[in-house]
Amino acid sequence: ERDFTVDTWRLNATSGGYPDWFLVETNYDHWEPAPGQDDRRDVAIGALNALGSGNLTQDSLRGVMLTPKVLNPHTVYTAVMNPSTGELNATLWV
Repeated sequence: ERDFTVDTWRLNATSGGYPDWFLVETNYDHWEPAPGQDDRRDVAIGALNALGSGNLTQDSLRGVMLTPKVLNPHTVYTAVMNPSTGELNATLWV
């Protein structure tokens, strides 16, 4: 059993090279370099930085999620959720 948190990320706490308005989570530990054969993380970070927080909408975030390499042949599920409105845009890739 584990009674403690191994790693906690906080939005709005600039660390690890992220700006204060987003975090990118993939299947790989964020403190390790992404594997060269599946570097979705760096592609997503670049796309979000290019987008900018002022241009963030549900549609523009979905566009980032559908960017080649972020959306890869092994992606099973893509979802953009907005808890303040209850909006959910989800796709199951089969």
